[in-house]
Amino acid sequence: MTIDDLEALFGGKKSSPSKQEIDRFKNFPNKLEFAIEGISGSKIKWKPNPKQFSIREIICHLVDMESLTLANMNAIIASEKNKPAKLLRFDTVNLASRFEYNEQDELLAIQSLKYFRQHMSEILKILPETIFDKQGLWENDKKIALLEVLSTHNQQADKYLKDIELIKEEFTGQD
Repeated sequence: MTIDDLEALFGGKKSSPSKQEIDRFKNFPNKLEFAIEGISGSKIKWKPNPKQFSIREIICHLVDMESLTLANMNAIIASEKNKPAKLLRFDTVNLASRFEYNEQDELLAIQSLKYFRQHMSEILKILPETIFDKQGLWENDKKIALLEVLSTHNQQADKYLKDIELIKEEFTGQD
């Protein structure tokens, strides 16, 4: 247990929103591993319908989302104070179909996700709190702060965890 953990436990120093989001970000791969523990090969590739992702496809999609989000976070962090970075977006549905996610190795994808998040978490932890207010620009010139990018990414990842649980329930109903 760290000093920060003890302080939070005993009502000492309060955890900042950025610290909370960094912790969520870093711990997500463990939740993902737990969610898929014991799932067989046929179940990991099973799709409730042709338009939905399988569990394996969700995992691989998460890694591609990760690379885009990390690039955007890095762009915001590296940008000049009064010159917000232009942020990237791409069509993830097209990417998913071209990458044939259901033929990829979900365990390798999870390991990649773990390394990406562990590395970026360590970087984010040492940044001054004010950096989380820095903003980037979407193509429509809408501004978004680094903390919001991180928070939104965490929310999307949690949504995919719920999708995995729903697929597991649907698959069980098929037995």
